[in-house]
Order: sequence, then structure tokens, then C-alpha cells
Amino acid sequence: MMNRAPALLTAIAVLLLSACGEAPPPAALPEALAANESNAAAQTQEVPSPPADLALSAAASQPAAPSVSLHELMRDVIGPNAQRVWRSVSYIATESGVQETMPVNDMDWDGLHQSVTILLEASHGLTLEGRDIGGAAYEAVRQNYQYTAAEIAERRARNLDDWNAIAVGMGDLARQIIAPIERRNILALTETGAALNQACETCHASYWLRP
Repeated sequence: MMNRAPALLTAIAVLLLSACGEAPPPAALPEALAANESNAAAQTQEVPSPPADLALSAAASQPAAPSVSLHELMRDVIGPNAQRVWRSVSYIATESGVQETMPVNDMDWDGLHQSVTILLEASHGLTLEGRDIGGAAYEAVRQNYQYTAAEIAERRARNLDDWNAIAVGMGDLARQIIAPIERRNILALTETGAALNQACETCHASYWLRP
């Protein structure tokens, strides 16, 4: 019995040493815990909100209201250019004879092309929502036989499909006028110019002039 004790103690010591050798060094435990905590923090990190620039960009992409009133658009853009087109060819009888007016050179034809292009773009502008009628500036020059700004706005809102159809029709006429201008065709210009004049008068009779 006394001889077996040293051998038994030796075997127990070997087992204890082997078990201790398989365990991680004490210094490695804090590093492993720190790595685990770092990974967990990365996984639970909140997604950042979109930059403020993106919100501003989205707001800027919204269509803005037209910058000029209907009164200004008609007075300063549509009216002068439409008259330039339909008066480009005319014959006036006087005591001294017949006075003819017509485009005679490239400058005249180019000016007409410019006016028709403006009318084409203005026809689209008439269909834009949110355009003011003219307010006090229109009322200051309005005649009694003309609708008030409030009446025009009400008539346009009530007949919006008709209003837009007239605007599109003006654009279609403008496209038709471009061809005779490019061909320098006086006769065809006279016919299309008269049609444009009639289209303007039809619109005025419905939305500007009282019956």
C-alpha cells in the first residue's frame, strides 16, 4: 500500500496539469470579452437618419407656382407676340392707295419665328396650376365690360377642361405657323395667322369679355 501512494499522487498531478494546460491564459479572457462586446455594439448600432441635404432636395423638386400672373402673361407675352404674327401680313386701303405689310427679309421672318416659339411655350404656361389672375394690378386697368379677377378664376375652375383645350389648341396653331415661316410662304402665313386670331377671340369671349 505504501508503495502505490507516490504513483497515485503522480497520476493525479499529471491530470491536473493537463487540465490547466487546455484552459485559455488568464490574460486572454478580458480581450475576448472586449471583442464580444464590440461586436454586439456594432450589431445594435442604429441606422443614421438621411442627411438634411436630401430632405432639402426633395422639397426643391416640388413644382413651384408660376411666377407671373395671368394678366402679366397675356399683356406682356401672349398679346404682343400674337399680334405680331397675325398683323405680319395686312393690306390697308387709304386715299393714296393700298398699304401692304409683310415680311420682306430674313430679320422679319426670324422675328416671326421667335414670336411663334414664345406662343408655343406660353400655351403650355396657360395650363399650369396655381397661377394668380392678376389681383390689384388687373383690377386697376379692368374695364366694366371685362370680368373681374375673381370671376375669371371661377370660370376657369368651373371649365378647366375647356380652358386647357383652348391652351393646347393655341399651341397646335403655333406649330402649324412655324412651317410657312420656315418656307417663307406669305399666303400660308396669312391663313394660319387668321386662325390664331380667331382662337384668341374665342377664348376672350368665354373668359375675359362679358356677353
